[in-house]
Amino acid sequence: MASGSLTSAAAADLCRNFGLWQDRAMHEPVIVTNHGRPRTVLISTDAYSQLKAGIEVRPASAAGGLTQLLHQLSQGFVALDGELTVKLANRAAELYFQRSADALAGARLIDLYPALTESVMSRIFSRIVRTGEPASFEAPSDLYEGQTIRVDAFPYDGGVGYLFARIDDDLQTRTQIAEGEAVQAMMAAHGQAGTARLTMRGTFAQVSDALLAMLGFDAQHLANARLTDLVPIGRRVAVGEGIETVLSGGSAVALDSEFMTRKGAEIPVTIALAATRNAFSIDGLALLVTPRRAAGEA
Repeated sequence: MASGSLTSAAAADLCRNFGLWQDRAMHEPVIVTNHGRPRTVLISTDAYSQLKAGIEVRPASAAGGLTQLLHQLSQGFVALDGELTVKLANRAAELYFQRSADALAGARLIDLYPALTESVMSRIFSRIVRTGEPASFEAPSDLYEGQTIRVDAFPYDGGVGYLFARIDDDLQTRTQIAEGEAVQAMMAAHGQAGTARLTMRGTFAQVSDALLAMLGFDAQHLANARLTDLVPIGRRVAVGEGIETVLSGGSAVALDSEFMTRKGAEIPVTIALAATRNAFSIDGLALLVTPRRAAGEA
């Protein structure tokens, strides 16, 4: 067995995290200690077979470990030499280009990308080789219509390494955010619509200036207040049910109601509620309030 510093694990830790140490032993022997003293060695079956055959067992090299890590990435990875030809590609890159790593090895950028994209990438990658400064950019996929990829490139082993991944969902999110901001700006300019963001408990998290002006409150007055606190008692059940419907995954709802102002007056309004979502689940509600003409008002 090769000499040098070996990985060790206390017996108690081995019992608690056996899967972790078992995986570690697949790449290098693990010395198991008891009260700080070495007692046994955990090794892979391949290493054990090599020992029985009299073959020296060596830990996996750093380069080999890095290659294994690169193959586990969900992002595509390609390593280029100083002439910008492919030296290495991980499994995600193989799937993206629909070629094996062996088939990709030695390919030029022009072999992988159409001329326009290749010229941009070549310019950026050449600058990285020259200056050692990393760069990030977005580019059309070219291979798959309508897709966009983000590229993060950096100096790597005398050339350039770059990670890439589809960002279609990110672009869609950006578009939705921009559209939402535009709608907010239009409503603020209109002056007759107020908006707010509500928590899962139905309390105000953020209130627009237009809604504050409509009700005569300051922002601090509504901190931790519930939406149902602002409607008359007779309307609270309907508004509460609307909140529950939306938070339960239902579609947006619109309700006719009244809001009580700071001075105690009741103004007729239409309330619209829609769910807001994070990456995993519903995380609150968006509120839109518009004045409603009272019955019989011309």
